[in-house]
Amino acid sequence: MKTTLLNLALPYITRYRSAVDGGAYKGEWTQVLCQRFVRVYVFEPQAAYASILVQRFPMAVVMNAALMDQSGKGRFILPPRTQKVPYTDRSATIVCDASGDVAMVRLDDLHIMGLGLIKLNVEGCEPLVLEGARNLLARDGPVVIMEESNPKKLP
Repeated sequence: MKTTLLNLALPYITRYRSAVDGGAYKGEWTQVLCQRFVRVYVFEPQAAYASILVQRFPMAVVMNAALMDQSGKGRFILPPRTQKVPYTDRSATIVCDASGDVAMVRLDDLHIMGLGLIKLNVEGCEPLVLEGARNLLARDGPVVIMEESNPKKLP
């Protein structure tokens, strides 16, 4: 699936210097992007998964952080687990909270150069992430792929 989506996007990518994998989870996209781009910036707000990504992809820049429209701190909000809503169907979201334990990063603050692709799977926060990348998007015009892992959330 990842390779198919990337192959569809390839004709539109004009820069291969850097790519962003927002919401990397276990790194399926990271692996594919590292094969195509000189530098891959990887963002995963869950510390356990970020640690795995650092080990799996030493050539990537891995950040234990959530992409958002502002830099700072936030916290996860996870809907309660019920018998009707199994864990895999629950979507965590991040809200701003100065006392939170999740680092939030704005792409425009990172000075990424030559960006060719942004892949986002950030549980509905995609519009906020894009707002935080407004200057980068205008300057580099990267291809943006938004992936939704829970088809029930799609309109």
